[in-house]
Amino acid sequence: MSEMRYGRVPLRSSNQILNALKRLGVQEGRARSTSHRFLFRTLPDGSKPSRPLPMGEREVPRGTLRAILEGLEISLEDFLEALR
Repeated sequence: MSEMRYGRVPLRSSNQILNALKRLGVQEGRARSTSHRFLFRTLPDGSKPSRPLPMGEREVPRGTLRAILEGLEISLEDFLEALR
């Protein structure tokens, strides 16, 4: 995934990110804490990469969002489209 270019990732709240990711087929795993939601996505090869999403009132840092998108193999373009 290192060859993917992510450009400038927007600042968004965890709820906005969660809603956009759900539109892209990402599912929530079992909640282990109230501070994070564990997300996963089933890929065509059957693998299920997962990443934690910090929940709270603040905006999620760009680097954290970039890592989530890379880990779930979602392009920035697809994510930005799902935000609309």
